[in-house]
Amino acid sequence: MFHRRDLPSEEEKTGGKSRILAKESNRSNLLSTVNKKTTLVSTVTLQSF
Repeated sequence: MFHRRDLPSEEEKTGGKSRILAKESNRSNLLSTVNKKTTLVSTVTLQSF
């Protein structure tokens, strides 16, 4: 098997994929923490009334 110069190697492909996956996981983690905070705030406000 030979690699064409203009095609990215398998390592480059997997590296890019892992970077994208890391970004996605960071985003989902942020969303989950935000959701937790909002639920905490909503429960506190419900209890205060």
